[in-house]
Amino acid sequence: KHNRLVPGPSPGCPIKSLARYKKIVSNDKFFLRLVKSGILIVSKRGTVKNVETGNVLGHEKPKGYMSIGMKFEGVVHHILIHRLVFLVWHGKIPLKMFVNHKDGNKRNNYYLNLELMTNGENVKHAYDTGLTYARKGAESSASKLTEQQVLKIRKLFEVGSHTKADLARKFDMSHKAIRSIISRKMWSDI
Repeated sequence: KHNRLVPGPSPGCPIKSLARYKKIVSNDKFFLRLVKSGILIVSKRGTVKNVETGNVLGHEKPKGYMSIGMKFEGVVHHILIHRLVFLVWHGKIPLKMFVNHKDGNKRNNYYLNLELMTNGENVKHAYDTGLTYARKGAESSASKLTEQQVLKIRKLFEVGSHTKADLARKFDMSHKAIRSIISRKMWSDI
């Protein structure tokens, strides 16, 4: 048989609110009921097929994960395919655990490519495998300056035309940040 069920799904990602938690549990249960009733078939390869229509389901989300959605009684239920594959082939997902793609390929939903991790382990895995990296300089979401502005700050200070306090006011930065830029503790890569 193409699918296997373990009784009782549980939520698998950290919750920010009780409403989000209930929605995750509700969607897990909804899709597992569809599998159990034979409406959906979830293969070990990670494909989901609607038996009634014969269609293989799934669309890519903006972050690269594959997802399916089904409407029932006016409500659209969504689930990430790797989450559904894990639920069907491995069983329940404990609270505050994530389903991770071992190889880092978000489209590879093969059941043996999926594992449970905490949020911290998942983030570490993303850095270790090169799926994400620490953003530096202007690439950082916390950056208030461009590389050109940093170079200008250093040049204005080096030629003596501006004090650190002048530069802090001119660039709307703290005195400490200006000092760190000048000493290359910040923006050390340029």
